[in-house]
Parts: sequence; C-alpha cells; structure tokens
Amino acid sequence: MPSQHASGSQAASINTEHFLGTDPDTTTGAFQFCVELSALARGDTLEVRVYEKINDTGDTARQCKKWVFSNEQDDLLFVSEAFMLVIGFRFSIKQTTGTGRTFQWSIRKA
Repeated sequence: MPSQHASGSQAASINTEHFLGTDPDTTTGAFQFCVELSALARGDTLEVRVYEKINDTGDTARQCKKWVFSNEQDDLLFVSEAFMLVIGFRFSIKQTTGTGRTFQWSIRKA
C-alpha cells in the first residue's frame, strides 16, 4: 500500500542544492518525488533531482534524473514517475535564479 515516506518544507537558498529526507536513504522500494511549484514566480528557476547508487560497494550516488521549472507554472504540483530505488538514493531541489522561495515536498513509497 502506498504511503508517505518523508515530507517537509524547504526554504531555498539561491544556488544551494538542498537534499531532502534522509540523505542518503537506503530504504528499498518504488518511490515518487513530489514538489509544490506554486511558489515559483517570474524570473525563478528550480531544479529537481534524483540520485541513486549503482552498487553497494561504497559507490557514490549519481544523478539519474533532473527536471527544470522556470517562472510561474500551470501545473502547481510536480509528481515524478516512480523510481525503483535499492541501494542509496537522494532527492534534491536547487533554486538557481530569482528570489529564494519555500517549497513543500513529499517522498512517497509504494
């Protein structure tokens, strides 16, 4: 049964990558990353990222997906596709332009 794995609110500092939830998280499962985009305004840009380790022998988590949102958004909630995450994953947001905003986020597990 799907459940909320972690959630919160993150005040973005421009050009700082903020890792959300447990970092790194070693829970196994199918996960979706959700970020509310309603705070974005003209001139703002937000990057949303997912990282995963390829093996459990001390490897570094590598970026496997990145989305970029600029200016106001028609869709106010971003929901990623499901990712099968096994070894060690990270979710992050990074605001690169505009006025620092606060973003609500959720990591959901199936």
